[in-house]
Amino acid sequence: MEKKILVVDDEQDTQWFLSKVLTEEGFDVQTASTGAEALEMVPNYKPNLAILDLRLPDMHGIEVLKIIKERKWKTKVIILTAYGTPEIEAEAKELGVCAFMSKPYILEDLIKSVKNALEEDILEHP
Repeated sequence: MEKKILVVDDEQDTQWFLSKVLTEEGFDVQTASTGAEALEMVPNYKPNLAILDLRLPDMHGIEVLKIIKERKWKTKVIILTAYGTPEIEAEAKELGVCAFMSKPYILEDLIKSVKNALEEDILEHP
């Protein structure tokens, strides 16, 4: 079964680039520009993984992560941000993110983190 990834970033260029690269890697990719849009998409799209920016126009990425966890959605999360701090990284890890990566990032490292997160994803979505 093809793994699904939701890219959540307010930058259209980032959405386009990650969508292109991850589709070439064999993933089904959808994008969202806001936290609200992402949270609307998750129940129907049921992504295995969300790549989440912290600075979104409507809410902080940590809030999106908390809601995903509170609602017990089986979506794993990788945070990809230019605005990380050690405190935010610690909070994200406490909330169960698979990886916390800073922009600019090394593409190979991101792809490796995505594959590692999805290799562990053996549970089916309800």
